Amino acid sequence: MLHPEWSYQAVIYEMNVRQLTREGTLRAAAAKLGLLRDMGIDAVWLMPVYPIGAEGRKGSLGSYYSIRDYCAVDPGLGTMGDFDAFVAEAHRLGMKVLLDWVANHTARDARWVGEKPADWYERDAAGAPAVPWDWTDTAKLNYANRDVWRAEADAMEFWVRRHAVDGFRCDMAMLVPVEFWNETARRLRKVNPDLFLLAEAEEPYLFEAGAFDACYAWEMHHLMNDVAQQKVRVTALRDYIYADRNRYPQSAMRLVFTSNHDENSWNGSEFTRMGDAREIMAAFTFVVPRGLPLVYTGQEIGYDHSFAFFDRDPIPSYAANSFTDFYRRLAGLRHANPALAAGEAGGEMVEIRNNAEDCLMTFVREVKGNRVVAVMNLSPYAVHADYYTGIYAGMYTDAMTGVACELRGHVEEDMAPWSYRIPAWTPRRPRSAAAASPPDARPCPHPMPGSGLQTRPGAPARGRRAVFIRRGTRIPARSRSFYGIFPIFAHDYETLPSPLSAVRPVPRGTGRNLPRRRHPQCPARRPHALRFEPRRDTLGRGRGAYRPFVRCAAQAGRRPGRRGRRGRHRGRRRLRIRHRPLLRVGRGAGPQRQRAGHPAG
Repeated sequence: MLHPEWSYQAVIYEMNVRQLTREGTLRAAAAKLGLLRDMGIDAVWLMPVYPIGAEGRKGSLGSYYSIRDYCAVDPGLGTMGDFDAFVAEAHRLGMKVLLDWVANHTARDARWVGEKPADWYERDAAGAPAVPWDWTDTAKLNYANRDVWRAEADAMEFWVRRHAVDGFRCDMAMLVPVEFWNETARRLRKVNPDLFLLAEAEEPYLFEAGAFDACYAWEMHHLMNDVAQQKVRVTALRDYIYADRNRYPQSAMRLVFTSNHDENSWNGSEFTRMGDAREIMAAFTFVVPRGLPLVYTGQEIGYDHSFAFFDRDPIPSYAANSFTDFYRRLAGLRHANPALAAGEAGGEMVEIRNNAEDCLMTFVREVKGNRVVAVMNLSPYAVHADYYTGIYAGMYTDAMTGVACELRGHVEEDMAPWSYRIPAWTPRRPRSAAAASPPDARPCPHPMPGSGLQTRPGAPARGRRAVFIRRGTRIPARSRSFYGIFPIFAHDYETLPSPLSAVRPVPRGTGRNLPRRRHPQCPARRPHALRFEPRRDTLGRGRGAYRPFVRCAAQAGRRPGRRGRRGRHRGRRRLRIRHRPLLRVGRGAGPQRQRAGHPAG
């Protein structure tokens, strides 16, 4: 694998230790890890826990990202022992710990300013350490000096080797030479091969040498805000996803979110920015291709507040509620469906075209053995949705409610504003070998190569298997649909093991027996095998969805020929059936399949 195994289906939580609890300490934060794990969180990203510089400090506590010492813990948060206890508790619960790393700059009164040579920092005209942008409480490091590279790498290795940190979120990674990240990543992965690196950047070149596992999806986040505020339509978000597919390697993971510490403090909470769209946008981050979803402090309890960045502003009360359950269901959706995995392990987005593409997004993500369908009305309008699912029709389970549901071949439904549903499908395993193969079932004595429905491999279609029915058997016919049960008849065939057969014998001579079909050139008076194959151009939309073929046993080895309008049949006879069930046998035929004893799905 290109990334740590745990990361592919992970849900990451950004923890603002200062604001999470009334105490604002690592020890108090460790007590919340149990709730987060129960919610389905796989990794905790700690905002910077280092001592904060005093020179140029903003607010009463200063910026988390003005770092005085890379190898210490801020006294306001606790001690190094408290940090180790936090990591140990997270590991005990099965969670990873990511540390926020600020490689571009330090505090203006950092240890390195006084202890290291002057050329460790970029200097302004007056000879003072340069200030990046308006971050007046910081000093920019000089990466033209290789000693800075070694010192930064030594400090990162200190946390990995001595304090069991599982990875880093790298602040403003694009401001540091990519060669530094490539070299440091190789060094750190010798200590911990499963090290995870997340870049706060969107530059594709960061993935060229495999240093980073994931990067931010800032542009997608801003488009989500714009869609929620109706500044742009859904088509802009769709176009971005397709463009993003070509910009990055398939293995690149993209951090997706509705809030983080920057957005929350400077642009408001998701309640302010997204309004009624906040729920569907959160769900979207869990199903978007290559996405690595993030939950920020307070979102798990629905805390509608913009945290102060430079001061203490704790959550007044913290307890699980309906928002916690909402994220628990989303995390369960991601963990249960490999199709939603990030990077190269997940399925690509395959769109289902619909009648309102400026409002609706209908798409499928699929891998072998698993499929997730997303139907989302990303607009403040009530929409009458109309779309064809084709090969993706079948029985599913609603990921948010756990209720079984059917996705029909042709769907028409009214969708409320900002509404969505996420059907998921995983093949059911038989309870036992006996259930899969009944004792009285025998293999077909005369197998026909290529017989059976030619449906998409892994599709949850009813009747994917060929069902051979013995002569004199009554078939409760289903209405003709793209995924109906299509039996194959042959002389003296036994019923193959299939839960979909639903057949029962009837006495001979009752008029309800199967019709006897005989090829003119066949001396044997016996029915011939019928093989049903799909027409690719119809996709089950009604006319001629399947073509039955009648094949004479005496001509099984002959190549099928062509048939003239008045000439004799050569090879196969093609019969096209339209607008009627494939078989009407007795009173149980047609749409009365439920009374005839057919399974519902």
